[in-house]
Amino acid sequence: MGDQIKKIDYPFFISALIITIVIFSSGYMIGWYFSEKNNNEIIDEINNINSLLSVLQILHAEEFCKFYPYIISKIETNSWKLGEKLQYIENQGRTEDRLKNLYFEFQYRDMTIVKKAISECKFETKIVIYFYTNKPNLCQTCNAQGFELSRVRNILKEQNQSIRIYSFDGELEGMGKLLANIYNVTSYPTIIYNNKKYGFLSKDELLNILK
Repeated sequence: MGDQIKKIDYPFFISALIITIVIFSSGYMIGWYFSEKNNNEIIDEINNINSLLSVLQILHAEEFCKFYPYIISKIETNSWKLGEKLQYIENQGRTEDRLKNLYFEFQYRDMTIVKKAISECKFETKIVIYFYTNKPNLCQTCNAQGFELSRVRNILKEQNQSIRIYSFDGELEGMGKLLANIYNVTSYPTIIYNNKKYGFLSKDELLNILK
């Protein structure tokens, strides 16, 4: 007696296929929903911080110096948390270019106001500009550099020293690439401090430069 050929249970097979597609689609839609939710939250936070910057921009020099210490503490804390949230979403590949450009434009605006506070109000802080890219073929140490910068920021804050770190994706069309061209950035990572450019810097090397 020959081997008996088993009949394919087509209804069961089709049902399983449909269930698989539904589960996959649901997961995708849930991921998309939370991605959009996070992106919209970041946009709202950027707009809120920009409103504080707008207040500073319309003030005269004397008023500017009076209000700046109060507003800058709020901006610095919120800006750093915002950057970390954006970096988290970015690492998951769910960040839109328009959102990153909006954040970079805000950072540049914030940096110009900080420079004004330094020159007009004798505000003491260190300004570090960091250019990176998420393209692995162009930068294999950018994630490590970001980690080292975070370590330095935490150390200086524990010592009650002020530091502002402005990060830009130099390969992103828009504000990132524009600033990379202005600062003549040709490789990544690039760190700029006191008009000097550096490549990858460890925590100790950064602390030594920032003395």
